[in-house]
Formats: sequence, structure tokens, C-alpha cells
Amino acid sequence: LFLREVFETISQFDMIQKKDAVLAGVSGGPDSVALVRVLLYLTAGLDLTLGIAHLNHDLRGAVSQGDEAFVRELSRKLGLPFFNKTVDIRSLAKQERLSIEEAGRNARYAFFTKTADTQGFTKIATGHNQDDNAEQVLMNLLRGSGPKGLTGIPPVRENRFIRPLIQMPKFRILNFLKEKNQAFVLDSSNTDESYLRNKIRHTLIPLLEQNFNPEIKSSLDRLSHILRQEEDFLTDQATQVFNLCTIERNKGLVALSIPK
Repeated sequence: LFLREVFETISQFDMIQKKDAVLAGVSGGPDSVALVRVLLYLTAGLDLTLGIAHLNHDLRGAVSQGDEAFVRELSRKLGLPFFNKTVDIRSLAKQERLSIEEAGRNARYAFFTKTADTQGFTKIATGHNQDDNAEQVLMNLLRGSGPKGLTGIPPVRENRFIRPLIQMPKFRILNFLKEKNQAFVLDSSNTDESYLRNKIRHTLIPLLEQNFNPEIKSSLDRLSHILRQEEDFLTDQATQVFNLCTIERNKGLVALSIPK
């Protein structure tokens, strides 16, 4: 049932085509490990090529080394090519005046993109799930975001980055791994509430579940999907009208027909 539902998500958002080469970003945590197991089930039917990419953030010393070793061994067991890199995220964040989270995210996506480009991967898959999406919506809401920010984490971005687990709740991912007797590692920084996302995950969402809506995560997820559909529709309508009214378009100039 778990696999069937993930395959439905992949199909719904047209994430993967036959003969695609998919690079999975794997931290060693439950979501990314489950992602690799799901993609492996798809390989035969879709004639996929798979690879695993791991960025060591160098934030937790020996623990970070241990995570990298775990992912390397997982790749070996599954017979998949392994690509890795170590980046001093703390120094990078200081240098670029970014939060640790933001610097880490930028470095991860830069590494995944470069690896995909040089190794010939057509898609880059990450393990974002329904809980992550709900947290993102709530985080953006607290920051005063407009409708676009409340669309959450897109299932597909730039027709290249895909999130096959985006409609799957976290507890079901953990159950799937338990059924498959599949090990994973836990990132201790995920409990550090000095990060806003962790504070939302461990304090705000449980409070909302307990006192307001036990289904708050799926409600926020549903809100994001409704707003994404509206946003896509409005963008599509605006693009059509824009193209209809455009007389000339080149670098630094757009000429519009006033009557149109």
C-alpha cells in the first residue's frame, strides 16, 4: 500500500519517465533512506539508473563522519554509485551571512546539481514528506508570507527536482522502514530548538494537534495544495494574457499593446 501510494504521487506529478537517471540526495535519515528503497522498486519497470549523493555538512565532527560512512555502506549494499563531498557549512554561513540551515540547503542543492550535470542524471530526488510540507507552510505563515509562500514545498521544481514522498506522513515512512528492517541514522541537530523549524516541529505542531486540530499536518498540507493549484492557474492565465499583449520582447525591453 505504501509503495502504491508513492507511485501514485510520482504518476500524479509526472515526476519520473522511462529511462530517467535519478540521483537521490541521501543524508542517512529515515526519509532519504526510504526514498532510495522506493526508487529501487521502480528501477526494473521504468528502466531507471540510480545514484546516491551525500553532502557532509561537517557540523557534528565524528557523528557527521559516521553518517557519511553509513550512506557509503548503504550504497555499496544496494550496488549504487556513491557521490560525496564535505563542506564546512559553519564557515560558509558566516562568510555568506546566512543561517546554518540556509547555507546548508544552498550547498546541498549546488552539490546535487553539479553531480547530476557531470554524471548525466536527469532528475534529483529528495526525501521531503508531508510533515516537512506542513512545517514549511506554518513557518512561512509565521513569517507573514503571501499565498505563494503558503504553497509549501513543490512536488516538482524546474522539471528536475522531485519529491516522491511529499504526500506521505512521517509515521508511515518509519513504519515502512520497520517492515523492511531497514536501518537509518538520526540527526541530533533535528531536536535543537534554536532552529525555527525544530521549534515548530517539536513545540508548536504538538500544541496545535493537542488543543486545536489533531489533523493539523494534513490540513496544512491540503491548504498548500489548494493554493498551489490557484497559483498555477493564475500564473497560467496571466502568462496567456501577457503573451497576447506583447508586441516585442528582447533583452531589457518589453513592448505591450495598450489597447489589448
